[in-house]
Formats: sequence, C-alpha cells, structure tokens
Amino acid sequence: MKKIYVAGASGWAGQEFVAYMRGRYADASIIDLGGPIQENNHGQILDLKYEHAFEDLRAVSPEDVLVNFAGIIHPSNVSEFFAVNAEGLTRLFTAFAKGGGLKVVHVSSNSVLGFNLDGEPFTGSSVPRPYQGYGISKLIAEHSLLRLAMTHGLSLTILRVPWFHGGMNPPMRQIDFYRMVLAGNFPLPGQGSNLRSVLNVTNLAISIDALITRWIPGIYWVSDLELPTFKEYLTIIQSVGLEIGLPVAAKPFVLIPRGFSALARRFDAILQSVGFYNQKIHVIGELDQDIFGDPSEFLLTFSPEGYIPLRKAVFDSLLAAKERNLI
Repeated sequence: MKKIYVAGASGWAGQEFVAYMRGRYADASIIDLGGPIQENNHGQILDLKYEHAFEDLRAVSPEDVLVNFAGIIHPSNVSEFFAVNAEGLTRLFTAFAKGGGLKVVHVSSNSVLGFNLDGEPFTGSSVPRPYQGYGISKLIAEHSLLRLAMTHGLSLTILRVPWFHGGMNPPMRQIDFYRMVLAGNFPLPGQGSNLRSVLNVTNLAISIDALITRWIPGIYWVSDLELPTFKEYLTIIQSVGLEIGLPVAAKPFVLIPRGFSALARRFDAILQSVGFYNQKIHVIGELDQDIFGDPSEFLLTFSPEGYIPLRKAVFDSLLAAKERNLI
C-alpha cells in the first residue's frame, strides 16, 4: 500500500487530516514527518530549517504521497516567513523528490492571491497577487514545487485555501477568536458586508482524501460551500454560542470605520518593510476586504462526499472547546 507522508501533522489542519484518514482507513500507512510525541500521539513540529528533518524521505516510492500542511503564519519577524515557508519548504520538497517521490499535495494560501480587487471569485487559474511577506513566501514555495515538477517530474496538486475554522482541536489563536466574538469584542469594519470564504479543516481532509484517490494534478481553490459575509460569519458563531449555552454579549461587535483597516494595512506594510510583524495589526488590515473563491472546479473534478455545513462545523468546534473548558 502506498504511504502518505504528512508534513505539519502537529498543526490544526494536519491533526484533523491524520485523524480523518486513520478513522476512515484502518490500514492507512501515514508517516508523520515530525515524529510522534508518546504522551498525546500528536506530531512534533517539523523543523524545516535543518536537513536531518527529512531522514524519513530517503527511500520513498513513486506511488507514495507527500501531503504538506507545514509552514508558519504568524511569526515574530518577517525573516521567518522566508526561512520556513520559502527555504524550508523548498528543502522538504527537494528531499522528497530526491528520495524517489513523485506525488505532492501542497496546502497553500489565499494570501498568494491577495484580495478580490475586481469582485470576481478566486479559482485555480487566478493570477497571483501575493499579500505581504506571508503571501510572497507561500508563492515562493509554489514556485519551488513547479520547478521540481520540471526538473524531477513531480506530479503536484496545489490547494489555495482561505481562513480555517472548525475541528476538534483548534489552536489557541482560534479559541481567542471565538472568545472575542462571543464577548462582542471583535472589531467589525464598516457594515461587515465584505465576502469571506472559510474552510472547515474536516472539509479540507475530505478534499485531500478525494484528491489522493483520483489524483488529477493542478492548482485548485478549496473552501466551504457557503459564502458568508464577514458579519454573517461572526453572527453564526454568536448564534451557535447561545444555542449551546455559552455566555454571549448583548452587543454583537465593536464597530470600527473601514478606514481603520486601511490604516492598519499601511502600518503593517511599514512594519514588514523593516522586518517586523504584528499579528493583530496584520489581521485588522484584512478585515474589510473581500477574500473569497469558487470551489466548484474542485468539487466537479474530485466529487468529495460528506462536506460538513458551516454552521454544524462551528457548532461541533465550539462544543468541543466548551467541553474542554477552553471557552
């Protein structure tokens, strides 16, 4: 049976994918490139900066698949974007190709495409307009894969994905997001009418499973079927919170002028130009923008079954957080 090598199995989407595949296929041969931690059976963080991290890739077969979730999204400084997402992932992909592997699934990002400036949804054929250091570093990783496809014959699939949500074990940044929304403290620029695609991490796992089964290389946009406005997305979280008995503030949001997001974008650009990164400023700078895509090409090509509706994904994730006393 072919092996599935997973880079980034310790992360939000990586954990969900490994759990999904092992639950669906009793004989699944999944290799966590970060190595297991015995006490909780989760993967360790894969250190992409060092060649010894790729020892498991010395004898892969052409039928084996590398699924990459690894990367860094909110570092302390801009140089880490390039040390990990650009240089580190290039090392990973090169090691896999030199070891004999041919098939790669790379989870990229909507930041490679930037914002929907023309009002058209993103698709697999959208022209990259990378946003800030993160988007540039993720585009470099894509280009590294494309070069390896030409030089080593890699067969590759690149998935461009929006904001994650859902899952049974979201990171603390997502828990903090839930807390702010439920407490009515999350900033909402303008009327919150901008469109915002999101992707439940379980739906991503379902998508990758379908992709591995059919294996049609290409670049695809993957997101949930629903396309909410940003205000609608926040309202769903609050509504579900009330439904499961969590305290929800009477005031829904902290309304801020859209100009605040524009100011944050400018400040973010200045900070990143001198090597600094601030997560809150970066996120506020994106809050008023359309970031949405059309998943129909992927859905028609691979026919994934069992996508979880947006509201149910929020319900399951919030309930799991509540049961673990995180919210």
